[in-house]
Amino acid sequence: MNRQAGLEKFRHHGLLAQLEKPNPPWLLMSLNIRNPQVRELAAELARLRGVSLGQAVLDAVQNALQRENMDRQVSSADHAAMLYDDQGLPKGLDEPPSP
Repeated sequence: MNRQAGLEKFRHHGLLAQLEKPNPPWLLMSLNIRNPQVRELAAELARLRGVSLGQAVLDAVQNALQRENMDRQVSSADHAAMLYDDQGLPKGLDEPPSP
């Protein structure tokens, strides 16, 4: 079958429009969880929230990424507060060195 015939087959079945989408649904990968503990925890979260297993995993990953990003922002802000004064100058330059 040549390329044109293949495209006509897709067009006939309504799949050509799907090919032109940025992320056609049939191209999305599945997530295979092999760790039994992860499966059990994800299933429990899904049951408690009344959502699908996929939605529970999505929510958990999004929440973990938000916490990770907030932790990184806080730690860099903490370092800045420790190192610099209110005017943005390094702290301790006017103090004598400790013995």
